[in-house]
Amino acid sequence: MPRFLQAALSGGSLVIYGDGRHTRDYVYVDDVVDALVAAATAKGINRAVINVGSGQETSVADLAAHIQTATGREVNVLYNSQKAGGVARLAADIGRAREMLGFRPAIDLHAGLRLTLERDIRFRRP
Repeated sequence: MPRFLQAALSGGSLVIYGDGRHTRDYVYVDDVVDALVAAATAKGINRAVINVGSGQETSVADLAAHIQTATGREVNVLYNSQKAGGVARLAADIGRAREMLGFRPAIDLHAGLRLTLERDIRFRRP
């Protein structure tokens, strides 16, 4: 994601491997921190494996569109079909996090991109 944001802000191209239909689960860091604090302070966790994520699948092609909206820049998207985009689908099952930690992600992808652009010094405009 940082490479995509930097490319969009600098007028570069976003290179997507494969056809862009493969999905990922993008979760904002504040939500991850909240889940970690809940896990560290919850009773009865006993080394349970608990997935943390947004629970939402977003295609890499849709991520590029979200980045264009968040940055307000026209983005040139290049698809490299010579390299695979990785696993076809990847999304966290956050059911255990909901049950055991009361975890509910609060920041959606668009808000997370906007917050990243505001808070991360790599993307501050002079």
